[in-house]
Amino acid sequence: MGIHQTESLCFLEDFARDYLHDKTHHGDVKTEDLAEAFRAVSGLPAFPTLDDLRGVCGRLRIELGELRAAARRLGGVNT
Repeated sequence: MGIHQTESLCFLEDFARDYLHDKTHHGDVKTEDLAEAFRAVSGLPAFPTLDDLRGVCGRLRIELGELRAAARRLGGVNT
């Protein structure tokens, strides 16, 4: 049985609440720490594959798609 949309939202909200509970300033959030915390709670291995990442996106109902042709000409994207 898959995760329903409300369950995936609850998972993300619970994760964010737990992660941020001891943080008082945005500077307290470190990218590597945040990524490691999410990796751990979402069941990803230490070195996730693209299929692992796609699986988490599927369970969380995160839609994946192709970039538009114009976006492919960009040298890099930071989102």
